[in-house]
Amino acid sequence: MVLDKETIGVTGGSGLLGRHVIYFFLKKNFKIIALSRKNPKIKHKNLDWIQIDLSNKLSYQKLDDIFKKLKCLIHIAAFVPDGKNFKKKKYINKINLHSSLNLAKWSKINNKHFIYISGAVIYSNENKKNSEKSKIKNKSANSYVNSKILSEKAILKLKDKNFKLTIFRPTSIYGYGMKPNKIVSLLINKLKKNQNVKIFNYLNTRVNFIHAQDIASGIFKSYSCKSYGIFNLGQKNCIHFYDIASVVKKLINSKSKILLKSDKKFSKILNPMDVKINLARKKLSWRPEISLKRGLKMQIGGKCI
Repeated sequence: MVLDKETIGVTGGSGLLGRHVIYFFLKKNFKIIALSRKNPKIKHKNLDWIQIDLSNKLSYQKLDDIFKKLKCLIHIAAFVPDGKNFKKKKYINKINLHSSLNLAKWSKINNKHFIYISGAVIYSNENKKNSEKSKIKNKSANSYVNSKILSEKAILKLKDKNFKLTIFRPTSIYGYGMKPNKIVSLLINKLKKNQNVKIFNYLNTRVNFIHAQDIASGIFKSYSCKSYGIFNLGQKNCIHFYDIASVVKKLINSKSKILLKSDKKFSKILNPMDVKINLARKKLSWRPEISLKRGLKMQIGGKCI
């Protein structure tokens, strides 16, 4: 039973997942201390926002001052480079690796439940429906993915019987607040403008998508039932880009045509990030509740809840 006004900390509060987590916990009557570089623009009496750039290491004294009353620290913040916003490997590691380890160490010292958001993208066998025991990659050419691999390894080295540690490996997350250059956003924007959508090599676009609210639900269940460990979070099945486009087209009554094309330039098969979710179902009593139709409707309507 969650007591009224328990306090949790959330890093990355202005991002896609961070905003969904904040809304979810506010609805459960929590107090939240959110850290992020940008203002999450959520006005609520139980939310305190502190502007912090995690590329600058926070001292334990500073963390004590900010988080001394919290029960759990949910670490979501991460720098994700893209074509328009490239940063060097050193900067990415400052935020994604060094800050994660620093927050994990502080949480362990202060006996706080530390929840770290990793990703299913770290599994080495991309053609397999991976369980939590599946092998992860030793390293990746992708700086973001590599920082997640290194972070998990470093944090797990801290693990002992007294460290309240939960690591989530979600599949591809979508929802309101998604960056405009991501595939779901791109499809929505094209269909809104009644522009034709071309999907190349349809069979290569199979991905396991999970709505951000379902991730927030998993985080809440881990906290509320004090369940620690590593958990995959995803849908039961993968879907194709065509499925997303078809649902969006119907939702907004778009006049666009969805055209399936073949082109050798797009012959690479995407990492489906497919996972088994049996452990989360068993230990957390968690299951994905947001259907593709409902999730896309929420994203189109600009809603987290």
